[in-house]
Amino acid sequence: MTYLLSILTGVASSIVASIVFLFFISRFRPKIEISPYIAKHEDANGTSYVFKMINKTKRPIINVRCHASLVTHKVVPGGVALYNNSLNLISSERYMLDKYDKKDNDAKYAWRIATKDEIEDNWNEDQSSYIVLKVIATDSFTGFSKYFSQTFYIKRDSLKFGSHCYGDNLAVC
Repeated sequence: MTYLLSILTGVASSIVASIVFLFFISRFRPKIEISPYIAKHEDANGTSYVFKMINKTKRPIINVRCHASLVTHKVVPGGVALYNNSLNLISSERYMLDKYDKKDNDAKYAWRIATKDEIEDNWNEDQSSYIVLKVIATDSFTGFSKYFSQTFYIKRDSLKFGSHCYGDNLAVC
């Protein structure tokens, strides 16, 4: 009986220790902020539409992957269907994004992702279409991943002419 009780006590304490460990370690997940604006930039190479994100984690994040799509509602018999048209992002994956450090003069914690796809003409102003940017990143210490999403619903509010400001500023200057 004593032998069985010590086995059950060992198993119970192992389970409790695992739960406590997972609780504390799960708090170390990536923290990313995505700009609520898409910067429209024109130069000699044409028009680019740029998204910006910032790693707000005190550690580097790795395996950062992005996907953007223009979602359009179409009325079909029996309801409404959503059509996802993927945008061709230039370098949609990044091996590592440095930790957040306000003193970093190069702002290596910030990342801009661009597309050359003409989204302005295809994005309807009547709210029957919108753009979604999806990001998944992994914490370099724990290996836990987290999913982030930013939806740009109204073209006139989300699309700004210019470039994103430097550093941890998410506005378009």
